[in-house]
Amino acid sequence: QSTRSVSRMPPLATRGDTSTSASRRVMKLAIVDSPDGLEEDTLVDLVTSLTTLGVDVALLPELPFGPWLAEADVFDRDRAVFSLTRHDQGLRALASTGAGIAFITSRPMSGGTRLFNTAVILHPSGAVDSLHDKQVFSDTPGWHETTHNVPGPVRSGRLTVGRWRIATLLSAEAMFPELARAHGRAGADLILVPRASGADVELWRISLRMAALASGSFVASANK
Repeated sequence: QSTRSVSRMPPLATRGDTSTSASRRVMKLAIVDSPDGLEEDTLVDLVTSLTTLGVDVALLPELPFGPWLAEADVFDRDRAVFSLTRHDQGLRALASTGAGIAFITSRPMSGGTRLFNTAVILHPSGAVDSLHDKQVFSDTPGWHETTHNVPGPVRSGRLTVGRWRIATLLSAEAMFPELARAHGRAGADLILVPRASGADVELWRISLRMAALASGSFVASANK
C-alpha cells in the first residue's frame, strides 16, 4: 500500500463565522491507495507512517482486506465467508495498534444470500460504526457486483469528526451527482469515497470533480 497524499484540510468556519482565528479546527487527512488486499503484517508500518505524519483521519479503499470478490461472475459462498473473516481480522488488527487515528473504509456484511457493502468508521477508540450500505453497483467484466451484493438499508452515511461534517459514498455511487448533492444540502464539509476501480482513473477524476461541484463539499477518494 502507499499513502498517496496527505492533505491538511483548511480551517473550518462554522456557518456565519467570519473569524480568522487559528483555533478553528484543521484536520489532516491521509488517502491510502492499496493493491488487491491489505495484509495485516504491513499495517504496523502503515500506522507508524500515518502517526509520524500527524494524521487525524485515514481514508482506505473499498473492501481493503482480501481479494476483490466481484472479479468473478459467479457468487462463491466460501469466498464470501473468507472475505467477511478477513475484514473482521483486518479491522481488529488496525484497532489493536492504538494509533489514535480514525479510519474510514468499507467492509462486507452478511445480507442473507448475498453481501452488503457497508461504509464504516474505525474510531480511535477501536469501536467500529456502520455509516451506510452501498446502493449502486457495477456489472461489468471484473466488477460483477450485482452477482455478489445487494443494497442494504438506506442510511445517511454522515458523521462528525472534530468540527468536520463528513459523508461517505462508495465507489460507483460517486457517479451519481444527486447523491453528492444530497450530502451537500445536509451540510457535509467533506465527502470521502472508498473505491475499488483499478488502474484507469480518468473517468473517476471527472466523477469526483462532479461530486464536488454538485455538493459544494471537499471530495477525496482512495482506490484499490
